[in-house]
Amino acid sequence: MDNITVRQAVLTDLDALAPLLDAYRQFYGRASDVAAARAFFA
Repeated sequence: MDNITVRQAVLTDLDALAPLLDAYRQFYGRASDVAAARAFFA
């Protein structure tokens, strides 16, 4: 079995996290806006 590590996100994770939040928003019918997703985390 693979090990999983959970950690708190930091600012250097923004480039990886913003597209995930944007996809989540799109799933719920919102328009794509990666900049808004990035700003939410920042």
